[in-house]
Amino acid sequence: MDIVFIPTLKHMAMAKVTTAVCEHPDIYPYTLRNFRFDQSEEEKQFCEKAEKILPLAKTLQPLALIWVKTLCLEIISWRTRHYKILYSAVDNLIKFCWRSDGSIDSSKTAEALVRNENFYYIHRFNLACCYFLEKDIQDLWMRIPKNEKYFSFSHLFHAREIIEFWLPWVESGGSAELLDILKSSISDLPDDVFLVELTIAEVCLRRFVEKLPRDKRLEWLKKITKHRLLTRDLAHFLVSGQLRNQQIAVFTEDASVVLSSFLSWPLQIMFIDVAGHLWDHLSVENFLTVLIDICNKINDGQKDFDYSELLNEFWTISPLPHREFVGNKLKNPDKRSLRTKIEKHIPHLFTK
Repeated sequence: MDIVFIPTLKHMAMAKVTTAVCEHPDIYPYTLRNFRFDQSEEEKQFCEKAEKILPLAKTLQPLALIWVKTLCLEIISWRTRHYKILYSAVDNLIKFCWRSDGSIDSSKTAEALVRNENFYYIHRFNLACCYFLEKDIQDLWMRIPKNEKYFSFSHLFHAREIIEFWLPWVESGGSAELLDILKSSISDLPDDVFLVELTIAEVCLRRFVEKLPRDKRLEWLKKITKHRLLTRDLAHFLVSGQLRNQQIAVFTEDASVVLSSFLSWPLQIMFIDVAGHLWDHLSVENFLTVLIDICNKINDGQKDFDYSELLNEFWTISPLPHREFVGNKLKNPDKRSLRTKIEKHIPHLFTK
């Protein structure tokens, strides 16, 4: 499977306009971790301010507002994940690096922050470790005062496993030989705590997989999938063909984890194409899991994609045995609430 998301010109144009709005000082308060889009008076004020800033015709503003809200949520999500690395510094006025598809380029954003002299060097070091920025790790370690090094790291609540992974190397003065040993031992790290910490910053798992010896990649990809920790970035990397030799084994582990990753912004447009390649691996139970995931998106009121249309298209193209399984499963009295949830969005559930 080789599927790559190539945004349309219209998509890229909307992304360019709306990312600029998200960076406006009047919109900044709506990108902080404690803000919630919950149809409150605050959200109404957000819409009014965004409409004044948007340089678009009235007919395009409803769609643009959905985009602005989606991108603000993208920023809030980034801040929430990175809080465990940067703590309160995540709420600073950060210059985010955006992709043309309207998603934050976490890798480039992290690199910029790591090299930002206005950022606290301990935070920069932590970020460099989490993003496997070897040169920056070494440079920053040399700049941290000795009395701060171990005190700061001993009080870490998060990312400790990742920081400790790098310490032997930086303490050696950046030995090239030790770095090779470190890289070869990366696959022997404990997968429970370490994997969870790597997902703090979404792109870290992809960086981690890229650093693994080729003969260890499949083992870790299966662990990642088994723990349902497959991130948006790694899922896209997986289906793009760069990990072609590992695809089938990962799909067999749990295809629903892979497919549901494509319900994340902005990969939803790839969902049906990816589903078309996964039917041989998507069990009937997996199929039901993905249906529930889509229904949850609809019930949560998410507007970043037309999930109702996606759900019906997914149901329509699904193999008959999958539809029959769901229909029979939901006839059980103990599945009444689940049946109500799904049937609400698929009226023809028991007619097709």
